Amino acid sequence: MATALPNAKIIHGVRDIRDAGLSIYARNFNLQPRWATDVEHIADYWRGDRRLMDHWRAATGLAMIDVVHGDTVAHLAGKARRLLDFLDLPWGARVPAFHEDARAVQTRCKRQVRQPL
Repeated sequence: MATALPNAKIIHGVRDIRDAGLSIYARNFNLQPRWATDVEHIADYWRGDRRLMDHWRAATGLAMIDVVHGDTVAHLAGKARRLLDFLDLPWGARVPAFHEDARAVQTRCKRQVRQPL
């Protein structure tokens, strides 16, 4: 990865395993993938994610940042500034007012995008 994208900045979205696991477990995946219906398998995938990210941090030397869902929800402005600083992007007053933007949204949770945190 570092050879192909030497100036890449990696953003790793992190969510509490209890929240993510419950969300996956509660979804109706029609038993496919099978791991989504087993709490131990969900935990295994989460542990695998942690190991993989630890490996990439050690092996690539690329700039990486963890964006923790709960912290971002609780402290949007501060966490958004931290992320924009990491990306060398400017802060704007519209950043915390994302829900007021009229652009089209193509996501399963589009109603949530139109609401403030």
